Amino acid sequence: MNLALRCVVLGLILSLPGCAYLASFGSHLPETIEHQIAAGEYGKALATLKWIKPDHPDYARLMQLQAEARRKAAALEKRTLREAARQEKQGQWYRAQKTYEQALERIPDSEPLQAAYSAFLERRQRYLRKLELALLMNRANWLIQNAPIRTEVARVLPEDYRRYPALRDYDKQVHKTARGLDRCLQEALDEHRPKLLEACLELRLKLDPEHR
Repeated sequence: MNLALRCVVLGLILSLPGCAYLASFGSHLPETIEHQIAAGEYGKALATLKWIKPDHPDYARLMQLQAEARRKAAALEKRTLREAARQEKQGQWYRAQKTYEQALERIPDSEPLQAAYSAFLERRQRYLRKLELALLMNRANWLIQNAPIRTEVARVLPEDYRRYPALRDYDKQVHKTARGLDRCLQEALDEHRPKLLEACLELRLKLDPEHR
């Protein structure tokens, strides 16, 4: 065997399709495929069956099993898309994630599931960012509402107020929140979101940590 052919064979063995290809030569292949289908491992079964040639002694039976695996994989695909969509609509984000992941473990090559899961992750990320912005704005409003207290302490103790841990923490939170609002402004500009831009700008101007 020449070097090039050896490389090809080695690559085949080391790849997942190669493993399935080698499994297709098993002496009890129909039984193996039946067990995989019974266990819901449709992807494994189909990955092996695609290598079967017409001259295989169990070709007819294996093609029946292939049709069964495809049918059950399609049913799982449809069921997963429906169930995950329902869970997401109800706000059950974690359950929807698990529904996708469990199905993809069984049929990892499903393009509809891959696409739906990717879109789901993008929607979840947008929702999480919405919650992060809500927290940021709530924190900014709280800091703004308590600014008069901080100002009064500084007036009463102009030289010593920074020794108060609570006020030092307040100032740190002001600067941290201001940076968050700066990022919010940039995000609103980049995404052309005028309402978000207006809300973040108003809070940022009121917070104004540079003049404390």
